[in-house]
Amino acid sequence: MTSFIHIEFSKEHPGVVRAERFIQTIKAYATYLGQERGISFLLQSAFAAALLVEINEAIDTLSEGHELLAWTVMWLVAFVAIYYFAQAHLVSNLKTKWKNWKQARRISAAENELWSVALSDHRVMADLQSAISRSSDQ
Repeated sequence: MTSFIHIEFSKEHPGVVRAERFIQTIKAYATYLGQERGISFLLQSAFAAALLVEINEAIDTLSEGHELLAWTVMWLVAFVAIYYFAQAHLVSNLKTKWKNWKQARRISAAENELWSVALSDHRVMADLQSAISRSSDQ
């Protein structure tokens, strides 16, 4: 008696699939590093690495009693640098927050000035009350 065996093999080799994904990842990183944020990230990382090298050099010159403290400070600086420099958009976020804060301060100052005028002028207060009632009706 004859039996047929149907074995379905994958049409793609798993190693080739992994290699293609790796190449796509490298291309994506190259594209990212070519952008302004990527360059900023590279510069910040280089600064952090240079700072750690300088701290390590300073540790080498210390006596044995202070090495543990120096190593602790070095790793504290390293972790702080990693925390802050890992966010490449930190500067742009700070700029945006600064602009928003300044605008909110200007609006608040204008509202305070208008309120002080309204307290001394009954016509302005009537206009404000009618505007408030119109906005609450909608």
